[in-house]
Order: sequence, then structure tokens, then C-alpha cells
Amino acid sequence: MTVRTIRTTKIEADHIINNQLHHIFRSNKERIRAGDTIQFLVYKDGKPVAHSINSRAYVVTIVQDDGLAPVQAGWQAVGFR
Repeated sequence: MTVRTIRTTKIEADHIINNQLHHIFRSNKERIRAGDTIQFLVYKDGKPVAHSINSRAYVVTIVQDDGLAPVQAGWQAVGFR
């Protein structure tokens, strides 16, 4: 299990906090795997900003890359709870 910090926007963070979003799309260069823990860090104009999601952790439940899911090559769909 690896803890990963993922940059996000305020809009995406608000959707995650309000349980409206349970998956994200990220580059497969991040090598996120099921069982990893992810922490989101909200950025605006290239700088980190305060948001309640910054102190929460989520567990990755599923990761599907372009070989398993209909996503563009080089990207992966990451499901979490």
C-alpha cells in the first residue's frame, strides 16, 4: 500500500466531498494501484489552497487503464471510497 498525494481543483474536490464523484481520471505515469491510499491537495493558480478534502484519505478500490477501459492511451480511471 502506497500513500499518494494527488493535485485537484476546488470544483473536483467539492464533488468528492459531497459524494458526487467516486472516480477520477489521471495519467498512468502516477502508477496508482488498487489498495493505495490517496490524499487530495487542492490547487488554484499553481498554489495549494485550504480545503477540507486536504485532510482526508481515500482508498483506491479499482484502477482501469487503456487496456481494460475505454480511456485514452496513457490515462487511467481510478475508483475510490
